Amino acid sequence: MKKHKFTIAEHFAIWHVYGQKCFYCEQPLAFTEITIDHIIPEHISDDAEQLQAIKIQYGLNTDFSINDYCNWVPAHPHCNRGKGTTVYPATPALIMILEKVQSKGKQARKEADRIKRNMKGDDVLGKLGIALQGGMVSGMMLWLFSIAYHRSMNSMNRL
Repeated sequence: MKKHKFTIAEHFAIWHVYGQKCFYCEQPLAFTEITIDHIIPEHISDDAEQLQAIKIQYGLNTDFSINDYCNWVPAHPHCNRGKGTTVYPATPALIMILEKVQSKGKQARKEADRIKRNMKGDDVLGKLGIALQGGMVSGMMLWLFSIAYHRSMNSMNRL
């Protein structure tokens, strides 16, 4: 299975809905360092039988998808690596966490849809200009973002 390539809108929506904090350590998380973690690891989608068993054990809807807002959380890279591909037992605490993630996922989907609807070229450029002029964003940050964006687009186009 190919790994999901997250869009910037998906990154932003997850980051925003979780209060710009890492899901695991609850420390502030800069947008430039965010990784998206799958609560139910992505590799599980390769095994339909295991995925079905997890859905039943965890009380997830039959339409639950591994690559969906309802399974994604923001994390620092080191926090994400720390969890790795661990599949945790279906404890009451984990079920409660999954319910929270499901709720936040719905909010994140709405946020991503809102972002996409409200993106108008001149508005974005105007806001970016204000952020640059006000020192909220540096030219260097914009340059680095541009490089990262082009790299991600090139890797998506190779798929």
